[in-house]
Amino acid sequence: MLLLEIFYIRRGHLRTSQTCTNNVAWRLQASHRAIKHLGRGAAADTWLFVDRKRNRLVAIKLFPRPIPAGLRDSTLSEIKCQMELGPGHINLINVYEAILTPDHLGIVMEYAAGGALTAHVAERWGAAKPGGLILTEDEARFFFRQFIEAVDYCHRNKTAHRDLKLDNTLLDDQKPPFLKICDFGFARHWSNDSLYRTKTPEYMSPELLRNQSRDKKTLKDYDPRSVDVWASGVLLLVSLCGAFPWDHTRQHDNFNNDQELDLWLQEVNKQWNESPFIADNVDALSAEARDLLNRIFVLDPSQRITIPEIMRHPWYTKALLPEHQEALDSLHEEQRQVDEHLKHRKLDPVNMLCPLTACSW
Repeated sequence: MLLLEIFYIRRGHLRTSQTCTNNVAWRLQASHRAIKHLGRGAAADTWLFVDRKRNRLVAIKLFPRPIPAGLRDSTLSEIKCQMELGPGHINLINVYEAILTPDHLGIVMEYAAGGALTAHVAERWGAAKPGGLILTEDEARFFFRQFIEAVDYCHRNKTAHRDLKLDNTLLDDQKPPFLKICDFGFARHWSNDSLYRTKTPEYMSPELLRNQSRDKKTLKDYDPRSVDVWASGVLLLVSLCGAFPWDHTRQHDNFNNDQELDLWLQEVNKQWNESPFIADNVDALSAEARDLLNRIFVLDPSQRITIPEIMRHPWYTKALLPEHQEALDSLHEEQRQVDEHLKHRKLDPVNMLCPLTACSW
């Protein structure tokens, strides 16, 4: 399925709920003013608000209460991961606070005004020449460097995102835009159980798709870092070619085990560059880009390229366009200031979450 089709299908699902926004806006009116609905996920809606006290735009992810017991641990884990990691890297969405109303749990987050990378690529898809690339390799490299630096930061802090994709990659409103990774609902620390399935099959590596059973006794362990590497390669390839290399075009948003098995069979039996979904675009890729993708899409995770190796790959290190390099230099200086600031400040997300862990869900 082409990315543009997926974008418009998903956008069609995002219907606003006037009753919900009126209720939430009334509950939060002393501290926040509702602006508009941004998107809908499986468990929560995200809305744009104005933080009255700080006079800034924020995105608030709203979970209806009571939160189902099966979602409580993952919701707390999402908040904790982003509170721990978000302030430390420019390319991660920062979580400012968690708030409770009688009807909702709200995660108050940094707002990225440029929207999802999905929309940016879909817009370019409409203007691309037949057989050409969707994003140029220069622009894709500019985004991919930011993306990989953020993933590397997560891994250095012993956290795997495990749901990396275009929909979870946001852009701010600068020219050229900076990238922000969001949605840590499936993120896990090394010390935590890494056996659970993640969310989006098209981005799943073979070792993840192989874990079909819901019985934990039959699941096989895997390195979550290599899972993030595979998903990063899918994101890069879709950005360049406008379609997933392995895909199941039926019931795109309602995958079942048979469809995941179909994707797994595609991955193990067909090289990424043999996919009919991107056949018209592969020849437009440079030799360096094809080599990087060949090293990412390796079935054996122990032989797959690592994030530090990606950062040393010739395609990744190739010189950026002057406007992109200037923007990246500015971002790196901002990151240096963040690093210096955090040397003198210690966050304690456990204490920040105490009101939530003590509350009635």
